[in-house]
Amino acid sequence: DSKPEKAIQRMLNVAKIKFKKHIPVRGQPDIFIEPNIAIFVDGDYWHANPKFYKPNDVIIGKKTAKDIWKKDKQTTAKNEKQGYEVLRFWEHKINDNPEKCLRKIIKIINESRR
Repeated sequence: DSKPEKAIQRMLNVAKIKFKKHIPVRGQPDIFIEPNIAIFVDGDYWHANPKFYKPNDVIIGKKTAKDIWKKDKQTTAKNEKQGYEVLRFWEHKINDNPEKCLRKIIKIINESRR
């Protein structure tokens, strides 16, 4: 698990929120909270954060940033179509304000229980 993934996991543990890691759902979410919350922790480099990369920047091999964005968007859409609530957090957002990320997760959990 990456450093930002571990940061989210620690906060969830402190908040006593049960989760699983890397379950076999499309895109393999980094964190999964029953019944249907899939959380992806997107590394700024590996997922070509648009704050740092332009669409035609080559990131991995021959893949450009826009290729990576398209794949991530498709993964999110397919999971949502299957009934999953998908949350994505950029690495720098977790590093800058992890509590804000946790608040968003808790908000989604509370909304899903209604």
